[in-house]
Amino acid sequence: MLSSKLVRSLSMFTSSLICSLVTIVAFAKNADARVFELCNYSTSGRVEIAYMFFDGNDWWVQGWRHIEQGNCSRFHHDGGSFHYYGRSPDGSEWSGDVRGCVLRREFKLLRDHNCDEGRWEYFVRKSGLGDFYRVRLTD
Repeated sequence: MLSSKLVRSLSMFTSSLICSLVTIVAFAKNADARVFELCNYSTSGRVEIAYMFFDGNDWWVQGWRHIEQGNCSRFHHDGGSFHYYGRSPDGSEWSGDVRGCVLRREFKLLRDHNCDEGRWEYFVRKSGLGDFYRVRLTD
């Protein structure tokens, strides 16, 4: 027979474990809740994506994420807005009106970078995003 002290200890341990698991699941769900998905439905093959994001302190521009034709890629966003610029080998572009510096090679730059080694491109801005937002890149 188990002593009441041992039963109480096991009960407290079980309660703590359940609370911890609920917190972890809730955090993981919240972390994945705000997703921006770009899908490549163009006929030009693989597209390259540069994107802009806010980390809580600064705006960053990062590239390149490659998305094969017929595939999608997911990006997490802060809930405010998401910016992207896309290009393909045949010269197709997906651009907008928000300026950001891009480099030919993979990069991660502060948005106000001087851009001496790159070139300025104009990013599409999507705002008012919910928990999930999808864009289909087409010709």
